[in-house]
This record gives sequence, structure tokens and C-alpha cells, in this order.
Amino acid sequence: MEYLYAFLIGCGMGILTHAKRNGKVVKPHNKKRVFEYGFLLDMMFGGVASLAFVTITTPSTMGQLLLTAVLAGYGGEALVAKLEAARLRTLLDGHVQDVQQQLRNEFSTSPQSEKKTS
Repeated sequence: MEYLYAFLIGCGMGILTHAKRNGKVVKPHNKKRVFEYGFLLDMMFGGVASLAFVTITTPSTMGQLLLTAVLAGYGGEALVAKLEAARLRTLLDGHVQDVQQQLRNEFSTSPQSEKKTS
């Protein structure tokens, strides 16, 4: 029963962090080709993080359970934000390296072609 409480508390914290980040609770909806999950995804992240943390720590009282679930639900959102930032950083670094390589290739071939025409 404590796992159910932990999951539900974490889901609530996921919704709260979603509302904090977006300024409102965004309902799930379809775009042209993509389904936007809205608050459901954040709710699940909070619930699963809370459930995992409560499983690992095994709180003994209801107060400890509540505190642990709230902190883990809020921390689940922070973890997702960090993972998104790391993924974005990796993608940007890859694109920057590609652009730098293309610029090196262009600049290394430009002076040679000018010398041949002179």
C-alpha cells in the first residue's frame, strides 16, 4: 500500500513541476504528426522516480514516506531536465564539430584554388 501512496504522491509532484515549468497544466493533444503528452509524461516521471526512491530507502513511518515521495517526485523532474540538457549539449557539440570541419575544409581548399588561377 505504501508503494501506491508513493506513486500517487510522485504523480502529484510531477504535475506540480509541469505546471511550474510551463506556467499551466498542458493537456495531452495531437499535433499534425506528433502526439504531445502534456502533463502525463511529467506525472509518470514523478511517479516512477518516487516509487523507485521509496523502494530503495524503505521509509518506516507515514511521515517519512510522504517526505521521501515528495522529494523524489520533485527530483525526478530535475533528473529529466538534466538528461534533456545533456542530450541537447551532445547534439549541439556534434553540430558545432561538423560545422568547424566543413569550414576547415573550405578554407584549406580556397587558397590552393586561388594560387592555381594566378
